[in-house]
Amino acid sequence: MNPADMKRMVLMDGDRTGIRKKTMQLIQENKITKDEQVQMGNALESMTQNSGWAYIEAYIFRNANLSEILLTDDQSVRLEARGLIKLLHYVNNMITVKNELLRKADDKE
Repeated sequence: MNPADMKRMVLMDGDRTGIRKKTMQLIQENKITKDEQVQMGNALESMTQNSGWAYIEAYIFRNANLSEILLTDDQSVRLEARGLIKLLHYVNNMITVKNELLRKADDKE
């Protein structure tokens, strides 16, 4: 499986993590503001557009290789892969929340 297919598969599951729902709940409870969330989403999106992020993604997919995970009984390998995938989910979901907030703000105008 090539990295682009793996990334697509990993991110496809990202909306099931509950990260977006928890973040929106924090905004509704005024624990973070919409502006703070948009700022964080912008920062993360900017980070993903830097060449350094490509190296981080390569590291993640090298160390969260699905075939290795499926073929090994090593729990530490599985836990590391799970943590790396959760990091990708977090970044992707924070950018998605930012986009949703901006879209809602545009709709109100």
